[in-house]
Amino acid sequence: MGALLEGFAKEYSQTIAALSALGTWAAVLVALYLSSISRRPRLTIVADKEVYIPSEAQRADGSVDWFRCEDAIGVTLRNIGSVTCYVSYWAFSWRVPFCRGALQQNPLRPDFRREGLKIEPGQAVTISLTDNLPRLSSELEGLCKKAGMPIALKRLTRLEVHSQDGYRFKARIGLDLKKDVLRQKYQVAQPRQNSRAGVQLSSTT
Repeated sequence: MGALLEGFAKEYSQTIAALSALGTWAAVLVALYLSSISRRPRLTIVADKEVYIPSEAQRADGSVDWFRCEDAIGVTLRNIGSVTCYVSYWAFSWRVPFCRGALQQNPLRPDFRREGLKIEPGQAVTISLTDNLPRLSSELEGLCKKAGMPIALKRLTRLEVHSQDGYRFKARIGLDLKKDVLRQKYQVAQPRQNSRAGVQLSSTT
């Protein structure tokens, strides 16, 4: 058996050397690929309709004046990777399938003293993107009309977020946002009312 293996090694020495070199290169490529993955930012993003509470709606006793609150779109960005992720204020864009162009938005009240959002690993940041929901709905319809597509495509709208190092992420759209903003015709909710038992928020149908 030993003589047989020795003869095989002599006869196919070049093949064995080539396979050995190929295995080494494959190991190097796999290591580089895994290293590049570990350096990539990883975000989970959720966008949904929320109640935005401005500073003027916050009373001194800690309660909230709900009549001054507004419906808005909240976006939560959670860093599930191992590297810090940076997102600029102009990195948010709405896109409708089969429609050219995009509707870009920046946060409702950005802090321009900072360059953008800094999200450390394991942390999450929530921003309000817009409080003019009828306008957003109308502008998404405009994208459909401009492309000659049915307005019903607005239901499939997606929100994309781009990190400062060039990676693109897609947000998961919440049920309230789908139901109340991305349907065919947006209806403005009735004003909120305070009830005896607490705060009661109106809902659209």
